[in-house]
Amino acid sequence: MKKILIIMLTVMLLFAPWLTAHAEGPQIRAKAWILVDAASGNVLLEHNADEPMECAGVVKTMSMLLILDAVKTGRISLTEPVTISKHAASMGGTQVFLDANSTHTVENLIKAMVVCSANDATVALAEKVAGSEDAFVDMMNKKAEVLGLTGRFTNATGLGSDKTMTARDVATVCQELARYDLIYTWSKIYLEHYTHPDGRETEMVNQNRLVRFYEGCDGFATGSTPTAGYCLAASVKRSGGRFVFVSLGSANSSTRFDDAKAAFDYAFAGFT
Repeated sequence: MKKILIIMLTVMLLFAPWLTAHAEGPQIRAKAWILVDAASGNVLLEHNADEPMECAGVVKTMSMLLILDAVKTGRISLTEPVTISKHAASMGGTQVFLDANSTHTVENLIKAMVVCSANDATVALAEKVAGSEDAFVDMMNKKAEVLGLTGRFTNATGLGSDKTMTARDVATVCQELARYDLIYTWSKIYLEHYTHPDGRETEMVNQNRLVRFYEGCDGFATGSTPTAGYCLAASVKRSGGRFVFVSLGSANSSTRFDDAKAAFDYAFAGFT
């Protein structure tokens, strides 16, 4: 009996560090973050998830959702042509350098928006769906109310310094996005070239490097500005399920991805 007790105590001591780490969860360094089971909506872990934050390009998750809604309802079609306005072509930040008055398909513009977070493509699509970016922003805010989000939007791209969303808001939008199988047609692409009507090409690199280097990652968006820090909305699917991790305000790009990997490792180890 004494030997059995000694063996049991030894086993407990060996596994104590693992049990403690599992109970406490991963050490995430972002200013605000949340880890969610995409199917059930259950929150596994969170920190400052209801704090309004600058989200940079992660705002595009809402733009993606509305544009896919428009495709689903037939408001626009993937093969439909889009003429690029001067306003869309003038967008700064990440872009595929669309020429004003050039014509592109909805599908190609969605690919540019999803793969490399192209601001010019995003605004062109917003104008196609709603007639103007301002009208599209109104749609974004109405959708935010329907979904119960606390944040409000001022543009379709995330350019600027407005504190538009919370980590919980972003996770809610990502859960809605995850229901569209069509999104994964583009969100899993790591590297591709955008071919313009005149034949020139623009390289598109997915800034969500987990798509290439972390098993099962298939979405959704990244963003960074000097004031927002580094932001990420990531989705991972394996046989055990799908989880969404959102982090806002990371100190650098590597940190946001390391945090995401730690969060997903935790989720798949303990909740599948």
